[in-house]
Amino acid sequence: MLCYIGLLLSAATSVATPDPSSSPQTCGGKTIVGPTVYVQIEEANQLYLARTDTGSTNVSLHAWDLQIDNPAKEMRDNLGKIVRFKTANEKGQQVTGRARIVDTVKIRSSNGSERRYVVELTIPYAGGRKVVEANLSEREKMTYPLLLGRNWLAGNYLVDVELPEFKP
Repeated sequence: MLCYIGLLLSAATSVATPDPSSSPQTCGGKTIVGPTVYVQIEEANQLYLARTDTGSTNVSLHAWDLQIDNPAKEMRDNLGKIVRFKTANEKGQQVTGRARIVDTVKIRSSNGSERRYVVELTIPYAGGRKVVEANLSEREKMTYPLLLGRNWLAGNYLVDVELPEFKP
């Protein structure tokens, strides 16, 4: 399958940018996204510049100050409850979000391991709307507060790394 992605070359910057007059490009019924993309998170009513991350299994959202009504001592005993959390986009705009806890996950990284809550988030994009599981983690030192993992990409999106990358 060969697909063409239309780009315009700006004479002023000599940088390729998506053609704003065209609808999102598709290939094989999937929408083409670049290395970064702007998406809305409905549960936080916030717009984020997100990094598409084919190496990540799930979506990960920068969140802190997690609050659960009548929290159980063990994280798994909080499944099904609503968690309120603070989050901020790449511009530092802070909001409070709310989502239902659907799981917990143990994440291993070079910094060690930690257990995180997993919630369901609704992410509309390019005329579609997808509900995905996302882990909540403190990502304040990261450039992008939202990572879009394979669970968001799967079935709907293809990543073209040659598309322009939006910078915060």
